[in-house]
Amino acid sequence: MKRFWVFVIICIVSLGIGFTVFRFMTYEETMSISQSVFQVNVGEEIKLDVITEHFKKTTVLSTEITQTGNVLQKIDDFTFTANNGGQAIITISSNSDLIPIKVQVNVGDGTNASPFYVKNAETLASIGKSADLLAEGSVIYPLSRSYSLVTDINLSNVDWTPIGIDSEDGFTGRFDFNGHKIIGLTMSGEFTSAGLFAKLSADADVFNGEISNVAILSNCDYVGALAGINLGSVTNVKVSESSIKSTKDGAVAGGLVGLNCGGIYNSNVVSTKVSADKTNGIAGGLVGVSQTNSSRAIVTLSSSVASVSANYAVGGLVGKAYGSTIENCYVGVVGNDSSLSSTNSTCYIGGVVGILEGLNANNSVSVIKDTYSVINVPTNNSSYVGAIIGQNKNIDTSNKNKIYGNYYSEETSGVSNAVAGLVDPTNPESSDFGVYKKTIEQMIQNVPNAYKDESKITPVGIYYSCVSTDGKTNYYWNFDKIWESRYSQNEMPVIKADAVYTTTNLDVAGIQGEVNSFETFSVLATNPNANYKLTNSFTIDRSTVYTPIDFNGSLVGELDESGNPAFTITFVVDSEDQLVNGQVALFNVLGKNAVIQNVGVEISVSGLSVKSAAALAVVNKGKLVDCKTSGTISTTTTNSDEYLAGMVSENYGTISGCTSSVSLNFDGSPSSIYVGGLVSYNFTNSVIENSRNTGNITITASTTGYVGGIVGQSDSKVSKCVNKGSIFMQGKLDECYVGGVVGSVNLSYVEKCSNLDNSITAVNVGGVAGITTGFITECMSQATLKGERVGGIICYMNKNYFTNCLSLNYLVGNSDESVVCGLGYYFSIRKKASYATHVFSGCTFGGKGTRYYESKSYVRQGDEPFVNYELCLDASIYINDLYDAKRSVSWGEKLAGFANWLGSLTPLDIAGWRADSPCSNAQAKGSDGFVLFYESGFSTDVWSFVEGEYPSLKNVAK
Repeated sequence: MKRFWVFVIICIVSLGIGFTVFRFMTYEETMSISQSVFQVNVGEEIKLDVITEHFKKTTVLSTEITQTGNVLQKIDDFTFTANNGGQAIITISSNSDLIPIKVQVNVGDGTNASPFYVKNAETLASIGKSADLLAEGSVIYPLSRSYSLVTDINLSNVDWTPIGIDSEDGFTGRFDFNGHKIIGLTMSGEFTSAGLFAKLSADADVFNGEISNVAILSNCDYVGALAGINLGSVTNVKVSESSIKSTKDGAVAGGLVGLNCGGIYNSNVVSTKVSADKTNGIAGGLVGVSQTNSSRAIVTLSSSVASVSANYAVGGLVGKAYGSTIENCYVGVVGNDSSLSSTNSTCYIGGVVGILEGLNANNSVSVIKDTYSVINVPTNNSSYVGAIIGQNKNIDTSNKNKIYGNYYSEETSGVSNAVAGLVDPTNPESSDFGVYKKTIEQMIQNVPNAYKDESKITPVGIYYSCVSTDGKTNYYWNFDKIWESRYSQNEMPVIKADAVYTTTNLDVAGIQGEVNSFETFSVLATNPNANYKLTNSFTIDRSTVYTPIDFNGSLVGELDESGNPAFTITFVVDSEDQLVNGQVALFNVLGKNAVIQNVGVEISVSGLSVKSAAALAVVNKGKLVDCKTSGTISTTTTNSDEYLAGMVSENYGTISGCTSSVSLNFDGSPSSIYVGGLVSYNFTNSVIENSRNTGNITITASTTGYVGGIVGQSDSKVSKCVNKGSIFMQGKLDECYVGGVVGSVNLSYVEKCSNLDNSITAVNVGGVAGITTGFITECMSQATLKGERVGGIICYMNKNYFTNCLSLNYLVGNSDESVVCGLGYYFSIRKKASYATHVFSGCTFGGKGTRYYESKSYVRQGDEPFVNYELCLDASIYINDLYDAKRSVSWGEKLAGFANWLGSLTPLDIAGWRADSPCSNAQAKGSDGFVLFYESGFSTDVWSFVEGEYPSLKNVAK
């Protein structure tokens, strides 16, 4: 008997070893690539590194380029030159049965859609340099173009010359730090204005990064770590561990910017010293001087924790505000030793602003609202030192500066008065000031938790509230979207990372006039920087050609009882002579300071050939809040790119709480299309949040491009949006990608979004995204999806991941060659270039073609020791008994699974295989207490489990 069991064991071990040898001998061909996304500039070369294993002698690889225009030129099958800006897809195929690999190439040419990529200090220093200063053959990087950092850059060994120092206009383009840092900028010598940039023009846009370890000691008029002068827009830029100093008389110094005549948003300075100690010098922790010129200067959603000194005026945040707005900002941190100082006993020193002054030229009063300061100020001369303002100077008795909702503590400031100097021609009473002295304990712990509940609001003048000048209206700090209370941590409030600036109090900003007719609306074109109130619905006069307005002020309406805009602007465009430059919309360009809030727009565009059409704006650089669009847009074109959207064609700003029900119809053969229920193209550093589309999209075309229920292509964040509009596409569309939420997610985020109760028909269809190199989290699709290549969440995923997503679709194949998958049609699976975790698919399948529960890609193969793929679909569950679909299991996966089972009976340690995660329909509804979901790590913070129902996402927008 003992001999028998020995024989059995020997047989089992032999079988395992023999199976392993067999598996080596029958290993299938594999093809992968080391890099699936390239970012290059025009003139650069791309080499594909294709990795092949176990190829047969007869297997041959080939490449094919899909592109609009001549983006890439093929040198050989695996070498290409970047000729023009844009995006190209290189498809690597074989003559054997291997899944083709798609490589995305983004070529920068300096346009907003295709920025130049800044990869090193040399490229950064070349911006704005003329050809005669560069080496022969170098790429020219003009000041007017768009740039994007792709890595941190160290300038420690560079004697820096400010970008644009020799240009009167300075930098006029866009600069996206892309979340990266510029480190060790060092500068000395004599300049008019000094910083990373000398001057940012009114058209400049700089955002999303950090400048650290700056050391500037210069004899200059204006100095800041980012720029000496800013006339444009600076958003989400941080300065840290730096020293900024000018040694010139009358200098203006700021931690971020010296002179600000534009907008500064969501920016901060920490652990930095700022100095302008010579005669008449002015310094501020964030900004030296903020001064309104052609458009209103704004500093908002920002903070400073810096030590600041100057001769004439010192401010913890701003040295001097001249006709400017300072709103929702703070200075200092309790316990930090940053302070304000001056060797001049008559220097004006303020915890937030040194001098607050109105601007006589256009009756622009200064505004300081919803701020606090806990920074230490000098106590030796209280006549010139205030915990909030060092000196307040009104224009006259009719034009007083607006001072609301500002807080300080004598414990930290060292002084009892909030405002020091009260200067003629007026002598305002203390009751005109919205400044409040509190203890640190009061400032931390008395934030009204239920400030929206009128019965629980704290009294006027107490703790984070202020009153209007007429005494009739109470304003409360916004702890919903702007401020984050930290009282539970015994800390002062801070600005939320995703806070967005809007003009919340019109009487503070100043109303230019009411808009209630086409005639009064036309006034916006003559004074586009002012603030207006929409008070009635009207229709735009069609007797003359309507020219979309460039606007940089605010237009704010009211909401009705249902929460929709109470008033709607209607316009009809049905003849070619009503078009301007092939574009149609209510507004042309909404500037960086523009706010459109609670406004309805109804549009009717019939059968016109246009290159860009949207209801509200061609380009948005500002903020759209709680707006609604409706109507129909029907267009065609044959040559140019087509931009078609229910609200905005090109978004560079913020869209929040908006809804579109516009029906979009297109018939033509453009070079490419960008179509979105709300937005055609969402550019870098833009935001679309809490918004919806219910309008249908119908397209007949032969083209490439991207179509999405919310956005066509997105290079930036899309959050908490819902699409309920259907999409129907027909024509030659093999390289057109359609997503229920976003057509193309380009290295960006889509979170808590849903695609619900609709039908989408196209060639390449994804329930949430058509094609993606980004990050998709907590999203769902529950719709009918029909096409040739269909994925319940994504169609093509070339990079990065999606996680905690829900797919409950009805999936339909168009033809016998169709492939429909519960989660995603294609994953780039080599070295986990793309992957998914904690996703649940309960899809049903119909129509023709091949049907998969999960993906056609081999997403559940292991990496070691035999199968050289990583596990790309992990901790995910699908229902396997709804319809006659099949698993995506390759021969290699089956062998690995059997070897793993066999290994459990032998001493062999065969790694790499993880069991698939199917469940029955009953189990998916909790018949076993959702055991498989809990064992797989599905978080109850994200997922809801109710017996008798499928698991659902708690936080997704519906």
